[in-house]
Amino acid sequence: MQVKSASSNIDLTPLDKEAYTPSICQQRQAAIDNMSYRRAIDQWQPKTFQQLIDYIKSLSVNKNEIDQAWIIFYWISQNIRYDTKAYFENNIGSQSFTNVFLSRKAVCEGYSNLYADLCAQIGLQCRKVSGYAKGYSFNPRQTSFKQTNHAWNIISLKNGHSYFIESTWGSGHLDASTNQYKAKLTPHYFFCRSEHMIYEHLPVDPQWQLLEHPLTMEQFLKLPNTYPEFFELNLNIVSPVYTQKVTLEPGQSYGEVLIATPINDVKLSGSLRDESNTKIVGGDFVYFDRDRNLWRCRFAPQKAGNHTILIFGRKESNANKSTSSCAVKFTFDIDHLPTTPISYPITWSEFFDYHLEIVKPVNTRYIDWALYKNFPYCEILVRSPDDVHLSATMADGITGKKIENGTLINFNSQESLWQCLFAPATRDTSYKLTLFAQHITEN
Repeated sequence: MQVKSASSNIDLTPLDKEAYTPSICQQRQAAIDNMSYRRAIDQWQPKTFQQLIDYIKSLSVNKNEIDQAWIIFYWISQNIRYDTKAYFENNIGSQSFTNVFLSRKAVCEGYSNLYADLCAQIGLQCRKVSGYAKGYSFNPRQTSFKQTNHAWNIISLKNGHSYFIESTWGSGHLDASTNQYKAKLTPHYFFCRSEHMIYEHLPVDPQWQLLEHPLTMEQFLKLPNTYPEFFELNLNIVSPVYTQKVTLEPGQSYGEVLIATPINDVKLSGSLRDESNTKIVGGDFVYFDRDRNLWRCRFAPQKAGNHTILIFGRKESNANKSTSSCAVKFTFDIDHLPTTPISYPITWSEFFDYHLEIVKPVNTRYIDWALYKNFPYCEILVRSPDDVHLSATMADGITGKKIENGTLINFNSQESLWQCLFAPATRDTSYKLTLFAQHITEN
């Protein structure tokens, strides 16, 4: 297995290795999960800034510093909205904490000002940090920033440890497809680890990276774009290491990202987008390699050009299994394809669970009926274990209507090979061919 390491000199070791003790992590999670805090805060209707401070002080009595910091974080997330009008019109007014409270709108400067001041009001030590962030307008191919574009906070507890607070991103995000703000509480940005924060935030002053070996701007821009799901699922990029650029595999017409997961409950999927952000159908093939115990995420462009790779993740145990969140994004820019473009058929996890192998056709999701002009059918050959049984359907590619008596499935026991034959009613349309598998002992 070849591991690409374009930026091996990057070291994300945290400066403070004792900051996240089990006790601190438990207190953080307990504060986030405390529904009584949320219910109490949701009832507040402060008419003045002083009244808000009084509410916070009252709820914070006899609470630890982490709980107090969360109470402020949660209130801001539920009551302050990103000022999209000011942002897009480049007409940003005063971001003082009083103006933010009165208008209930802010950009990052206002969020960080408000958080810092509310902390000061209840005796928490908090500073504002200015720097560069890979936010809404960030282009992963840019080589620098013209100016600082973001602000966030660092809170220092009495135990001597410091932690990142990102109340802007913790409250929601700008949707690139609509330019609209979507409010969403995101606890990942509360007490965020320094080795996670650095993927998207670079302070002007290197000391506030809170890393043992602070990154340069060049190194910061090399890192892939990550999202909270990446860290919540504890994903680990095996290849390419510390770079957002994916390249073609030697002599192949696809690129590959290798990702390790610490638990078997994680499910990954992918999407390859072209320069217009249109998904390339058949451009992704993501599967779990049981031999190497990692996810192989392969992406096959159909032509040269700049591409974007998105990798999504979720926990299998989640109640809503149909929803995956974007975990990490890469660039995949192709000058030319050295070989014929390939494409991938749509597969489900059962394909790998049943140890199936497509013998024919390979490296394509299409079957060209013209190749079978001397035959009334086309075929797919699939190898499987002896205890797996296959069946198939054929449907009209436009209407989805099932074609009756259009399939014939035979098993060659000597070669452990299924011959799946499909006979179209006409050659002037497209069809969707679907294979199903089950163990012979399954119902």
